[in-house]
Amino acid sequence: MEDLLAGLPETNTDDGQIIAADGTAWHVERPAQLAQFNCCTYAVGDVIGLGSGDWLCGDVNPLTDGTNPMQVVLDSYYRQVAEFPPPFSEKAIKSFEKSKVLRDDDVVCLVGSGGPEYPHAMRVRRRRDRHWVVGKFGEDPILWTPLSTVGAAYEGQFDQVSVFRLSEEPAG
Repeated sequence: MEDLLAGLPETNTDDGQIIAADGTAWHVERPAQLAQFNCCTYAVGDVIGLGSGDWLCGDVNPLTDGTNPMQVVLDSYYRQVAEFPPPFSEKAIKSFEKSKVLRDDDVVCLVGSGGPEYPHAMRVRRRRDRHWVVGKFGEDPILWTPLSTVGAAYEGQFDQVSVFRLSEEPAG
C-alpha cells in the first residue's frame, strides 16, 4: 500500500488516500479481515449484495465450470460505456481523467488478454476536477488513487481498461 500512496517524491502531486469504510459493508474490525474480500468484490459488491466477508473471482475458474464470475456479474448487471488503452502515456491518462462519459461508481476493470480475465477492478470516483479510482488492493485497505498509479502497479497484467455502468442507468 505504501508504494501505491508514495506518489512522486520530487513533486507535490496529490497521490491518494485510504478510504474509511465505517458504516458500510466494507468496514472491518481487524486488519486480517482485509484478506477476506478482493477488488472485484469491492467493485460490484454493493450491487449484488456482497460485503467484506465475500470473494468474487476475476478470472476463469474451474470451480465455476470454467466461467469467470466477475464476467457473469458484468454481463448480468452492467453495460460497457468506455474503453481506454493502458494508462501509461500522458495522453491516455488525461483521456481517462477528463472523460465526459465516466461517472462516479462506474466499474473500471483492467482487462487481461487471456480470458476473460480481470487482474484488477475498481470504481470511478471524481477527485477535484479529475476521475480517479477507488479500489481494494491485495490485503491493503480501500484506496482512492489516480488510475495511472494502479496501472503502474499492474503493469504487464492487462491490455486495456474497460469501464462499465449499471444497465438500468441511462446512457451518458
